Amino acid sequence: MNFTLSGTNKELLVNDFGVYITEKEVTTFIPLRSIEAVVIKTPGTLSTGYILFRTPGSFVGSHTVKSTDVEVAMDRQAVLFKKSGIETALAIRDAIAAKLAK
Repeated sequence: MNFTLSGTNKELLVNDFGVYITEKEVTTFIPLRSIEAVVIKTPGTLSTGYILFRTPGSFVGSHTVKSTDVEVAMDRQAVLFKKSGIETALAIRDAIAAKLAK
């Protein structure tokens, strides 16, 4: 598994070890075994979409589909993306789900 996604606010790399989210030369690493859910919001005509990685200890009630892009953009475990990124985001979600199901 090897995916990259250039978001509007961060860069995302996903491989067999985990998720690497880089913003302004600071990288956050999330091991695959720590991911409980991958939440995706599809981008609209005037709005960005996002991919959010939920882990134990992350705020349970945060970032529903009704969350604003500003709230999600501030989350270190989320990446905003434009319409061109939806296929990659869905592939990442599916690959992580398959890996965790093993």
